[in-house]
Amino acid sequence: MQHSNPRAPAKPPHYLITRFAIRPEGELGDFVRLDSTVPAVFEDPKWLADRLRIFAQWCVPSVEAQKTKFDGWLILVSADLPDHFLRLLVETSPSWAEIVVVSANESFTDCLAGYFRSVGSHFLTTRLDADDALAKGFKETVDRNARPGRVLNLSHGYQYFTLSKVLVHRRIRSNPFISHWTVIGENIFDFGIHSQVAERVLVDEIWTVKPMFLKIAHESNTAHNGFGGLPVLTAPFAAKSFGLSQSFGQPRLSALTLMLRAWAGSNYDKFKSRTAVLFGRTPRPRRLGS
Repeated sequence: MQHSNPRAPAKPPHYLITRFAIRPEGELGDFVRLDSTVPAVFEDPKWLADRLRIFAQWCVPSVEAQKTKFDGWLILVSADLPDHFLRLLVETSPSWAEIVVVSANESFTDCLAGYFRSVGSHFLTTRLDADDALAKGFKETVDRNARPGRVLNLSHGYQYFTLSKVLVHRRIRSNPFISHWTVIGENIFDFGIHSQVAERVLVDEIWTVKPMFLKIAHESNTAHNGFGGLPVLTAPFAAKSFGLSQSFGQPRLSALTLMLRAWAGSNYDKFKSRTAVLFGRTPRPRRLGS
């Protein structure tokens, strides 16, 4: 039986954290480099313009469409982000979001620690990359399932390949959309790279029938090239569940064929989870680190 923490509020404040343009630093730098955020492209106006366009097209509408609003959205940028792009970012972001400028002599993790010292002892933090999106019910689902002192991973989502116009189901454990209910002042970035969080803290993995996240594989993000996952048969209608006004479009047949071949060759365990998605069955939730 799960016992509740008597000091924990029934519903702590929930903050969203997004790194829009942050210099690589320390352990987290390896992931940031995969996301193309290195000095050479950070100073590239085209890369910044593309990032802002993707942020406005995918990320912002999905956050604004949440069934229950986040208590805050911290959007982090390095102090040397060109003023022109900083102004555009402010104009693109919701009025209730807070642009946090990280100084040159401060790490973004220290900057976040300073911010949350004034919030209190219990709060939720969720990470969201600037080029990804959340389902409308994401925050509501996290609030309902999060447990004090643990990380929550909603493992079922979509991935969209912008060049081939292909949308697929994905199951990603310890994904870039993880959340944490802090009890001693940490935020979700204090545990390092998202894929290694389970090595440092207890993680609950929850499988939902409805996809809870949307990863965008675009031209500027070489970390997500390649195909994998079960194609979404209802792709033209999927955008509405993320608060997006545009549709995903029709996939190119050649790309879809490659994905079907990859799916057919996958192992039996992946076949079971993907079949469950296709037919709307919900596998038993898996608790990691219990």
